[in-house]
Parts: sequence; structure tokens; C-alpha cells
Amino acid sequence: MGQVVIVSGSAAFSPCGRYRWWLERVWQPAAPRLLFIGLNPSRAGGQCDDPTLRRLVGFGQRWGFGSLEVLNLFARVSPSPPVLRRAADPVGAQADAWLQQRLVAHPQAALWLGWGNQGAWRGRDQEVLALLQGRDLWALGLTAAGQPRHPLYVAGDVALQPLTCPNPGSLGHPEDTTGLLPANPLPAKTPCLPSPAAMPFICT
Repeated sequence: MGQVVIVSGSAAFSPCGRYRWWLERVWQPAAPRLLFIGLNPSRAGGQCDDPTLRRLVGFGQRWGFGSLEVLNLFARVSPSPPVLRRAADPVGAQADAWLQQRLVAHPQAALWLGWGNQGAWRGRDQEVLALLQGRDLWALGLTAAGQPRHPLYVAGDVALQPLTCPNPGSLGHPEDTTGLLPANPLPAKTPCLPSPAAMPFICT
């Protein structure tokens, strides 16, 4: 499969640049949207990619989506988990407000969770899962600790699996069919747009 041609990219940061509220990449505007919730932002910005973002876009294209939006449990920008843990406010004062705003703005987007085991720190995974009640949830499987697997640590051909969320702050294993599982979110594949167009953004 050829390289993804990004037609627009954008991101929203706090005025200080230490918190990233959301990030977006679009390669085929008419195709369905994929919304990913990870652990925390690393180095990616409106026009700057990092390994995790490139991995996410690659998955999204292969699955037939046309855009990706990235949110996080912790909005503090840091490529280092130890640095994140030393932050006075790793979540960010506006994180939940932005999370809810973006969920409301895109109610039909497929919702992919992938924050890994560190998402349980400070009980943040439980707080966000409570905000996601009523939404269909997907992941690339669960870790042994019951957390949605991080996309950097799975094979490239792994498929999205439905998750059950019977109670706020808990995830059911993808193979557990005792709960109501969502329908397959993957759209039919369509070709990427050929011509790129950039949205200006200064990376911090």
C-alpha cells in the first residue's frame, strides 16, 4: 500500500504549549473518521509527526478510514513517561472539556482505545471510561492487565476488536461475548486523495 497523502493536519495546544488537547490528520475527507484515545502526547503537532502518529495513520488507512483524531488520557506533552509522572498536572485543566467536546462533535466516529498499561496511573483510565459510557469501544486487544494495547506494540495486521464496558471504569475482554458488542466499525476501503494541502501550525 502506498504512502498516505495527508491533505490537512491540525492540533490544539494550551497557550503555554505544554498541553495538547487534540490532533487531527485528514487524508480522505469524505471517508469515515477514526478517533483514537492514547496515553499522552509525545512530539507530534499540527504538521509534525512522531512514530506513534505515523503508526495510527497507517492503521487508519489500511482499515478504510479517511481521517484520524487523537485525544489522550493525559494532555501533558512528554515523550518520556518518567517526566510525565513528575508533572504537577499531567492531565491538564481543560482535558476533559476538550475530550467531551470532540466526542460530541463526532458522534459517528469509530472510537479506538490504545493507552496501554500506564493508563491506570492515578485512575485516569476509569475517569475517561466513565465519560465514554454509551459509546462503542474498540481496541487492538487487551494487555494482561486488562488495558487496551498500545499500537506501537502490536503487529501491523492486527484487527480492531470490540470491547464491552459493563460498568464505568471497566473493560471486558474482546473475546467476552456476554455483553452487547458493537457492529464492525471498519468502512469499505476507498482511494486516498492525490493532492496535499497543509494547514499552518507551529510545533512546540
